[in-house]
Amino acid sequence: DYDEATSSVVLVADDFYTPGDEIKVLDAQGRSNTELMLSCGQVDMEHADDYLEWTTSLVTTDRLYDAKREIVASVGLQEEQTFPIFVNRFPQQLLSFIRLARVQETAELAKITFDRDVIVSEMNEYETLMLMMSDVRERIYAYETNLEEDLKRLQRSSELSTKEKAALECRFQEKQILQATMDAIRKRLNPIRGIPTSAGKLEDPNADLLEVFDLMENGPKRVVGGFLKWARGDYDK
Repeated sequence: DYDEATSSVVLVADDFYTPGDEIKVLDAQGRSNTELMLSCGQVDMEHADDYLEWTTSLVTTDRLYDAKREIVASVGLQEEQTFPIFVNRFPQQLLSFIRLARVQETAELAKITFDRDVIVSEMNEYETLMLMMSDVRERIYAYETNLEEDLKRLQRSSELSTKEKAALECRFQEKQILQATMDAIRKRLNPIRGIPTSAGKLEDPNADLLEVFDLMENGPKRVVGGFLKWARGDYDK
């Protein structure tokens, strides 16, 4: 704040400092590390609210498109919407949006809610989570190195220039967010991988789709990428 009595700017710290200590100024605009890197050339490795953006959309050729568009508009969202994803919490509104996008039956539209975590159907949840997992996997594959390799380089940061270190830290933070999101999706997916039968065995609830989704999760990047575009409806836009 500006102090008129002393004609100076007064900074309030959230901790005790001694002369020589480095003082970090919180970003008032709430920008992500990626944005900070591009605008300021620096990264905050302790950025608790760091995030990446995830853009998704409704399929315009969907027979339920108009109804779905009204639903997203009612909660202040657009047909194409960007959501933040964080390292320490699951993107609930993103999950609800993709659940809605994958709904095939009119009756299931009433089950969509953006303020609570409500599963529409086991089939819808399975498909939604598998598509999300494949999208995250695609983004992770876009990097030339993995988290472990980046960590080893960070441990030898004295060999890097200031710009190289900042760029490496930024990539490392981005990958941590993606990996945390992947782990959260897998955790949600595990309970619906199979359901108990009267014989006491586990049977996949969507056995006819298992081979397709296994390809999405584990297949070659080129094949997976083409299938994902079809599954998201990219070819229908």
